[in-house]
Amino acid sequence: MSKVCVLGVIYPGLENFLDAYFASIKQQSLRNFEILLANDGFEEIQHYLRKHSLEERTRVLKINGSPASIRRKLTIYAQNTGADYFIFTDCDDVLDENRVEESRSLLEKHDIVVNDLCVTDEELKIKFPHYLSNRIDNGKRFEMLDLIDLNFMGLTNTSCSRKVLQISSFISNYDVIAFDWLYWSLALSLNYSAVFTCRTSTKYRNYNKNIAGLPQNVNQDSIEFGLRVKRLHYKALSRIDSSNEVFSKRLLQVEEMINYKNKQYIYENMIENMNKYYPLWWENIRLIDFSRN
Repeated sequence: MSKVCVLGVIYPGLENFLDAYFASIKQQSLRNFEILLANDGFEEIQHYLRKHSLEERTRVLKINGSPASIRRKLTIYAQNTGADYFIFTDCDDVLDENRVEESRSLLEKHDIVVNDLCVTDEELKIKFPHYLSNRIDNGKRFEMLDLIDLNFMGLTNTSCSRKVLQISSFISNYDVIAFDWLYWSLALSLNYSAVFTCRTSTKYRNYNKNIAGLPQNVNQDSIEFGLRVKRLHYKALSRIDSSNEVFSKRLLQVEEMINYKNKQYIYENMIENMNKYYPLWWENIRLIDFSRN
């Protein structure tokens, strides 16, 4: 059987979430996999691994730096494992019992698997049980342009084959906020195949410390933050692939919005025209046609 590795990042502040996370790891229907965790200063990690009897199956790496650099280093280290398939997780979320098994099965035919999200509150009370399925059909295949203005491929709901991890070599010390969006955008631009499944899901906690939750708020602060996210995102992509004009064009448009003097017009326009139907990450940070102002 091909080897499977579950990847995650541990950091201080997750104490209230780790029992549920590790319990969902231990309860997977496919049990033959290893766990690789990047530890960014969480001192009690061994306590939780012992509590859930996961010590023998888990390797812990001490990695620090920005969230993006930690995740990049984790993907680079993961290439040194003997695994063929990699299941990305966020350690404040919870995996469906069949997530590893379903992802591994689909990765035999596809390079990347994107699974559904069940959006919950901080206490795992369900708010939106099939969030992505309301927008994406089961079996949908993705291209790079599907991610150009928004994202639905968070690290909490993606899995990939070994060869996809090689794209880490293209990503240097880029100053980005949404590492997952950059990573999977680059993967799709390199024509790796990606498919969506609704047959498994991740319980995705939406709470005040999760600044990129779903659905995302649209107000002055979130718009300013979202514009910074998109500027850094398009800047990194345009540097990695300078031949693709779509990245540089988006970068110019976002910079025009950031530098536009009438900020109130931008706020009002986005709030008035926001998508309220299961909006995806960064979708409501929309490009604005200033000629109408």
